[in-house]
Amino acid sequence: MAEWCSIRTNEEAMKALESSRIPVGEVLKAQDVMQDQHIKEKGFFVNTSYPGLEENLPIVGPAVELSANPGNIKLRAPLLGEHNKEIMMDLGYTVDEIEAFKKDRII
Repeated sequence: MAEWCSIRTNEEAMKALESSRIPVGEVLKAQDVMQDQHIKEKGFFVNTSYPGLEENLPIVGPAVELSANPGNIKLRAPLLGEHNKEIMMDLGYTVDEIEAFKKDRII
């Protein structure tokens, strides 16, 4: 199959397979995915800001859309240790204990 595909463009290969009633779909490269009109119109990617970067970067939105709860991206992924203080305080540690953990390189 690889040899057969290597001498055809994606469009030629898909046409030939479709004419033989073989289900086919193009496998896009990452950059092609970002430029695909259907993907753009569907809104599969959400532009999100990241600390230290000048421009927003696209991240994949929710894979499943439910009618009552379509889902959305509310926050970017945290930086390493970004929420340590909040999590540790929720677990009952004091600010002094958290600072000691930092000093001792525990967190």
